[in-house]
Amino acid sequence: MRESAIDLTKLQCHGKVDVVIASAGMAAPEALTIAANYFGAVQFVERLQPLLAESADPRGVVVSWMAILQENSTELVDAMLAGDELEALRTGDKLQAQGPAAEYLNYASSEGSISRRLRR
Repeated sequence: MRESAIDLTKLQCHGKVDVVIASAGMAAPEALTIAANYFGAVQFVERLQPLLAESADPRGVVVSWMAILQENSTELVDAMLAGDELEALRTGDKLQAQGPAAEYLNYASSEGSISRRLRR
C-alpha cells in the first residue's frame, strides 16, 4: 500500500512536488500502527525527497499527535529509530498480546518515534 501511494504521487506530480504532508494519525493500539504511523510516514517523505528537490520552494510536513507526551516502549522506539521494521513489528505484537495497558504503547511509541526522527 505504501508503494502504491508513492508511485501514484510520482505519476501525478510530473517530476516535481512542492509540498509533502505525512500524517502519523492511526490511533489503533496494535502493531499495524507502527507500520503506518512511523515507517509509512518516513518512507513516504524520504521517497519523495528527490521530487521536492525539484521545487523552487519545497516544504515537508509530518503531523504527529499528543501521544508523544505519553509513556512509550524504549525497546519499540529503539527498533523504529534503527529502521528495523521487522523487529519493531515483533515488539509491537508482543505488546499487543499483553492487553490494553501494554498495547497502547504501540500508538504512543509510534507517535514519539516519528517526532524524534524529525529532529535528526
